[in-house]
Amino acid sequence: MSLRTLAPHHHPHLHVKTSVDLQMTSAVRHVSPAALHNGPILSRALHTLTPHTGMAVHLETATLAADHHGNPDPALAAIIRRTPPRAPGDITLPVAALTATCPDTGTPLIATVITASRLPPDRWWHHCAALLTTAPLHLATRHGIALEAHGQNTLLTLRNWRPHRLVYRDFGGVRVDPHTPALRHAPALTGDIPEPDPDARLTVLTAALYATVLRHLVHSLSHHYTRPPHHWWRPVTTHTHHHTRHHSHTHDQLFGDTWPLKATTAMRLAPDPLRNRWTPIPNPIAGHR
Repeated sequence: MSLRTLAPHHHPHLHVKTSVDLQMTSAVRHVSPAALHNGPILSRALHTLTPHTGMAVHLETATLAADHHGNPDPALAAIIRRTPPRAPGDITLPVAALTATCPDTGTPLIATVITASRLPPDRWWHHCAALLTTAPLHLATRHGIALEAHGQNTLLTLRNWRPHRLVYRDFGGVRVDPHTPALRHAPALTGDIPEPDPDARLTVLTAALYATVLRHLVHSLSHHYTRPPHHWWRPVTTHTHHHTRHHSHTHDQLFGDTWPLKATTAMRLAPDPLRNRWTPIPNPIAGHR
């Protein structure tokens, strides 16, 4: 499946996320002790909170690691995930793949998918924008849980090439209100995931979903269909307003003048490359609430 995630031949519904002792992005791709502890807790919680939001999760059912002086060794650790059930013919792919160039047509993959769906582009995108915003905003406004919904953690299931369901995996970047009732009876989370500051939680969600995923998808749609970006931002604006109109703090930040974007180059040059750093970018839906 990828450099560090395997699907066992006789159990393809299971995924095994492994450690790779290489720095491929901002950090060495280990599986941290916090990830071993937090993933099963968070995946079970999200599984119970999202059945009616159009989102499923990769349940993390087991973790394993070599013992290193009484502690799990991040370089020799793995997480076992169970993929959500899907119907024959369904296709699930990372949302980031939709902006890649289709090798058959030379166009963005999102345009190839829309053509195969036989839906008008506007209608297809309306369904997609609804899926991308509904569950993340429900979790943020109702439960104080902010997904780091970037294009690799967030997947889209297509049925007959039409948006059918959102799927979320990998919980290391999630930020959670430590006092959320949704986790009252669960074991305590560790590491960076407990985040009492609502602004910090919303920053993670906005930077990943809005400033990155949605912005890149709108760019691909606007460029391919030669319609201005504001045309494609319209359903995002509609769904965002609908889900946040009774939550003024979230609403005002998502419709403010700027969005935060992860400053990855600055992070990689910093002494602590794992600490999030942000830079503001213009918000294309500011003032369109």
